[in-house]
Amino acid sequence: MIIRCPIRFLFCLAVLMLWAQFATPAVAQFEKRLYHPRPESIPEATDPSLVIDLSDLEKWDELPPFIDTTGFRTVVFGREEGEDYEMLGFVSDIATDGEGTIFILDAYPGTNAPSNTKTVHVIDTDANYLGSFGRAGEGPGEFRYPRFLMVADEGNTVFVAGSDEWVHVFKRTESSTFEFDKSLRTSTGASAACSMRGNFYLVRYEASSGHVIHKYTMDGDYVTGFGTPYEYDNPSIVGFMSNGARLSCNEDHGVVAISNYSIPVVRAYNEEGDQLWVVRVEGIRSGLEITESGRSTRFHGRARSEKGHGSLSISEAFGDGWLYLSASMELGDDRRRVLTFRIDPETGAYTHIGSGGIPTITEVDLMVVRTFVENEDGFRIPQVMIRSKKED
Repeated sequence: MIIRCPIRFLFCLAVLMLWAQFATPAVAQFEKRLYHPRPESIPEATDPSLVIDLSDLEKWDELPPFIDTTGFRTVVFGREEGEDYEMLGFVSDIATDGEGTIFILDAYPGTNAPSNTKTVHVIDTDANYLGSFGRAGEGPGEFRYPRFLMVADEGNTVFVAGSDEWVHVFKRTESSTFEFDKSLRTSTGASAACSMRGNFYLVRYEASSGHVIHKYTMDGDYVTGFGTPYEYDNPSIVGFMSNGARLSCNEDHGVVAISNYSIPVVRAYNEEGDQLWVVRVEGIRSGLEITESGRSTRFHGRARSEKGHGSLSISEAFGDGWLYLSASMELGDDRRRVLTFRIDPETGAYTHIGSGGIPTITEVDLMVVRTFVENEDGFRIPQVMIRSKKED
């Protein structure tokens, strides 16, 4: 049997064979794996005096721990077996009203969380349980992806923000319990949050505006957006690098400060969104490798134990009018050094004041931090450690 093949068909077949032969190398040639942040994408300090050089740690004095816990009593909340509220799933955030009440956001990841998670637990500084509010779900006062707590109105109002577009508001009742008040719809979800002076601020890169920080009234009305995103030509990488952040609101000076997990700088803005200063930290590797190809972007895990790797965290410890920066760096052989700096919110001028970093909540006579304890099987049990200056 003779098969007749049109010349046009044979030509198309030849083209397809050539494409199959060379297409894979072409795609592979386009693929690139780079470490981010790129040197050209790291902002310069707004003044040469605002550069913290950690490339030579020997020049930094071995100062004692920034916080002296001598005389502090330690109690913990959270256990492997006990009441529902004691068996924590994942402590996403902790906040305090400054008067001895501690709020714990148990935000077990996933949409099918147990009923006792995705809840805010209320305790005192002796780890006594005072109650809970909120639960997993999609109705009023229910959480899908809760991540952050903001306490306002002298502890009488608690805002719960998450990676979805809702901020849930709870009010303290006359009996000191908390009841759902309302839900606020925002334009973006939150990857960091803080509040001050009658407004709350959320971090989430918005490609349409180019803003990273978004300001809202306490009623959820959008005020303005500001902040500089990571500079790169891949939108997925810009969003990833910009969103990984810590946000701190300094009530005394009306300053909003942001530190990124992957970018070694701290930026500060006033309430109108004008940039005040940039502190740049050199000699620290806080980023990760990212692979780009024609079809996807792959983010590789950070080598957290690698020598030279580190992270920055900005906070407003003590509520004393200063900002505090913790810079952590791996030294190798399972050794790590943490330097603590006090920063002037208005100028960015810094002073090295100690070691040990800043706990999640830091007050003159109270420290609260998330921690874990391992059981006999090596399973990590979430806990909240409370250290306070109280008599036994």
